Amino acid sequence: MSDVPLERLYPPPAGRTTVADEYAVARTARPPARRPRVGVCMIASIDGATAVAGRSGPLGNRTDRAVLSALREVADVVLVGAGTAAGEGYGAPRRAGLRIGVVTNSGRVDVTGALFASGAGFLVAPERVAVPLGVEVVRAGVAEVDLA
Repeated sequence: MSDVPLERLYPPPAGRTTVADEYAVARTARPPARRPRVGVCMIASIDGATAVAGRSGPLGNRTDRAVLSALREVADVVLVGAGTAAGEGYGAPRRAGLRIGVVTNSGRVDVTGALFASGAGFLVAPERVAVPLGVEVVRAGVAEVDLA
């Protein structure tokens, strides 16, 4: 899927390329010492909606899916909102070793599904949220998630 053709306008050189070629640098380049690298991939409609009937997938096209796949190929961890994880039916990741952090302010996440059963899923939640015993959690914030 990452062989989707693109037309690069900027930065130079302009011309034909592919998603795979553009993201190849992410697979080989090393971030500066002691500095993590963060990639962000989000899609929204012209009116700012981030989902159609509870799913983000219908907003994208083949190129959007190729970019998301390319980023996931180089990621160690993917953070996804609880609504997206539920709406898209997140299961075990296809790539071994990839971890999926489900971000929630409420703690209302189905932790019995394939994502958590695979050992790849974990929660990112504020201190005030009760988490079922045995579910890995990264605490971020007190009353609500603070990703900073």
